[in-house]
Amino acid sequence: MTSRWSTSPGSAPKNRSSRPKSVASKAAMLDACSPPKCAPRSRHYAGDADDLLRSETTAVGFFNAKVERYPDHLARTVLWAGASALYGVREHPGEDAEHLAQILVAGWL
Repeated sequence: MTSRWSTSPGSAPKNRSSRPKSVASKAAMLDACSPPKCAPRSRHYAGDADDLLRSETTAVGFFNAKVERYPDHLARTVLWAGASALYGVREHPGEDAEHLAQILVAGWL
């Protein structure tokens, strides 16, 4: 019995067909978002969040405004969880830790 890892002389391992045809190198990925390139975008994204927290009255409004400004941003689940947590805490100031934990968890559900 031959192993799926064994190869005949001059042939590729049998498991290679399931591998991706192209993989971005780690160096290319790091270069695409090196600190000098990503830091200004991150600051701008965070600065927009500050502005929207002042202007939007609901988590839904905040979320929609962020998506409108950044339609290609992929972390929409994280954005929604963060928005619902921020606005949930804002709506219930002074709550105990257990209630705040419920608000935070609810943003992910």
